[in-house]
Amino acid sequence: MGLVESPLGGLVLALAGFILLAITVAWALSPARRTRRPQLLAALASAAVVFLLNMLAKAVGIWEWYGYRLPMMQQLGMLFALPSVLFTLVLGGYRQLELRTRRPLLMYALIAAIILVPVTVGGDLYTMNRGTLSFGRGYTIFYDVLIGQALVWLPVVLYLLFRRALGGLTTH
Repeated sequence: MGLVESPLGGLVLALAGFILLAITVAWALSPARRTRRPQLLAALASAAVVFLLNMLAKAVGIWEWYGYRLPMMQQLGMLFALPSVLFTLVLGGYRQLELRTRRPLLMYALIAAIILVPVTVGGDLYTMNRGTLSFGRGYTIFYDVLIGQALVWLPVVLYLLFRRALGGLTTH
């Protein structure tokens, strides 16, 4: 983790995020695949919320993370570009659930809880023990789990809204 938590590591992660985001945007804007546009819009909007939430939490002293000391461009890569790509992948998974199950939202809820809760708790404990993350103002791991669940649901809700707004594009 030493390299990842260094200024050079932050730069590498940020550059990787921007490159992957550019590839993702090109993939989503392919003229033959209009159905990907709601997925991209939802991913970008959700990542913007992640970035703004981080800036707010930092400003009011709820979260302290090593990445906040990096230049803003690196923070954008790590807190906007990478989450955009991650949310695009998550929505790809959700779209597969829509095609393969009768209750995609229920399946998504189960998967999100089974995966995200232990990952959030374990990740928080690990990074807090390393001293690269801390919480303030009464914020706890429990709240982080709740925020994590809200953030994993945000792209799905936005995807469904954008899909409807853009003319009911199919899930294929």
